[in-house]
Amino acid sequence: MILCEHANDTPNAFEELVVFVGQMNAAGQKARINVDRLPQPLHRNMQYEVEPFLCEVSPAEVSKVVLLGAETIGNAKLAYLRTLNLHPETGIYAIGSFAEPQTKISVLSKLSYVLGKDPVLIDNADFRNCPDDSLFAIGVPAPKKATNTPRVLLLAPNLEDQRTLEDVYSVSLSKKYETTIITNGKSKDIWQKTFGFGTRIFQFSELPPVDLSVNTDICVLMQNVTRNLRAKTILWNVIISGAAIIDCTQSDFGRSLDGFAVQGPINIASLSAYITQEILPNATDLGESARLSRLASKVNVSKLLGAIDTDEPSQSVESSNPPSILFVPTNGVGLGHAQRCSLVASELTVANKAKFAAFPSCLPMLNRYGFDGLALVSRSDLHAEPHSNDLLNYMRLSSSTDAGDIMVFDGGYVFDSIFRTIANQTLRSVWIRRGLWQAQQNNSVALDREKIFDRVIVPMEAFEELNHQYSDGPRLKTVGPIVQQPDLAVFDRERLRDSLKKHFGFDFSKLTVTMLGGGVAADRTAQVQAICAGMEKRKDTLNLVVTWPTARVDPGWFSWKNSRIVRTHHANPLVSACDLFISAVGYNSFHEAMYNAVPTIFIPQMSSFMDDQRARAEAASSRGAAILIEPTQMSTLDREIDDCLEGPKAGDIKSVLAELELRLPGNAAAARYIEELAYEYG
Repeated sequence: MILCEHANDTPNAFEELVVFVGQMNAAGQKARINVDRLPQPLHRNMQYEVEPFLCEVSPAEVSKVVLLGAETIGNAKLAYLRTLNLHPETGIYAIGSFAEPQTKISVLSKLSYVLGKDPVLIDNADFRNCPDDSLFAIGVPAPKKATNTPRVLLLAPNLEDQRTLEDVYSVSLSKKYETTIITNGKSKDIWQKTFGFGTRIFQFSELPPVDLSVNTDICVLMQNVTRNLRAKTILWNVIISGAAIIDCTQSDFGRSLDGFAVQGPINIASLSAYITQEILPNATDLGESARLSRLASKVNVSKLLGAIDTDEPSQSVESSNPPSILFVPTNGVGLGHAQRCSLVASELTVANKAKFAAFPSCLPMLNRYGFDGLALVSRSDLHAEPHSNDLLNYMRLSSSTDAGDIMVFDGGYVFDSIFRTIANQTLRSVWIRRGLWQAQQNNSVALDREKIFDRVIVPMEAFEELNHQYSDGPRLKTVGPIVQQPDLAVFDRERLRDSLKKHFGFDFSKLTVTMLGGGVAADRTAQVQAICAGMEKRKDTLNLVVTWPTARVDPGWFSWKNSRIVRTHHANPLVSACDLFISAVGYNSFHEAMYNAVPTIFIPQMSSFMDDQRARAEAASSRGAAILIEPTQMSTLDREIDDCLEGPKAGDIKSVLAELELRLPGNAAAARYIEELAYEYG
């Protein structure tokens, strides 16, 4: 293990340390940071970036120590290094700016005295490309995912300038290449407020430099990045990776790039035509010139590895086996998401049998469906920070995937663990993004993070007015509703009803199913109690109160004679066999009612983080395909139940449902879109 330290403890010094360690690990080295030396407080982005590289220091495991910023070392850091009790054979390497001989002598004598051996001093100047380049940075080859379209990176544009903003937008519109923009936070915010979320745009600290360097065929340098550590590291990475470099800086820095960088147009508005006509036909040769340049050899991590007497690891051979497909259903308890994922996963071919990473509440259901599952950690008020569980999930997901695997995420909010695992592991990725967001919801973060996915599959709603287009582009694929339907080869409605009569000892003629959710979004105890109370007057009716096995159940529900509590993951056969379904209006239950032609009373659950259940219920009720009851309308609910079970209403609804022209379910189409990623560029 290579223990990495910085000579001082400023925030900038720690960022330099984290970037350096990330680059070293990308080069295949086990470089680590002492977990006991983390500064506090630490920005959330930095917590995720540093988490994979933390360790508890054991002298026996430390083979080398690399010290950055050695020329700034003080007594406090020297005292700390002494406490490490390093073994005599442990190599010590101090990297710093040693322009003056006295500086080198001073650092050497201090470290020798404290550590009991002479360190190897490495001068920053050996890795610089121009005299005023004050930040130490190394470059590593960045991985690439196969694609049929060239990829252009616009590095460090100043989008606070209105003309540059408009010109860069015109460059991003080209269909001849894919555009990625990396800039500062303010510029990114201006872009998205002006043009929306259709462009892949990142701020420098959003992901580690190596993750922002992937998939670059052409890099357009738009500002001098000498004093921006992350931007400069990205530039070194893409040069070493063989990207063609276009210099649009009009500065001495651009002219210092050894002549391999071609001069870009002064007028950025003409850059798109320049890329298409002049650069794309010659991109391979230009990229090779960059990769073989003197600068590339100077800043390449291999030069540093030689200086610290460390061999470069051999390149791993890419597996020819089909990629693994990992489904990650999430958001809250996650059961509805997990069920939807299981329906899609069941349509995959045998060669691509899916695995799952899910919350513990979902794993029993997934195991019963025949899927293996990795347990994710649920959020808890006992955690030190709200995202502590997600940090651990990031580590679990990263260790469970390999480059080229496919991650399929189903949820409304793209967590950091999902976003960063896809980037860090160079995964092919799919977002199953259910729509129908409430009008007042702020989904800017979710839409911003759509850029990390290769494909976005949108399961449509049953009725056209419920389908809203939140984004566009070639990655977006729409499919019919993902819906569960009973297997007609084994489903026998009357036999199931007879078995329920025997099981509950209740000779009913009418069967109702009440399924109002698990109480995560809203407490439905009052509605369930009202329904159960109304059923007591019906001697011929059995009311099944169906919940997930992990849902909260009020003890009072067990006291009713004509109602029974059923905890199950397999509610669909019960719903298909009932005479009346009383349900919340989540995506799954709504479409099961519509596609299985079950007369239904919908009671919307509405919370700020949920989809628009009321809109679904209104769309169905306006067609006469269901009844909409507000949660507060208790007396109306009782009357509507009577009209359905005693009057013609249920029959009328069933007739309307039978006449509806619904789209084909999208289960199989979603599975095909996922599998295409495995072979699309093969």
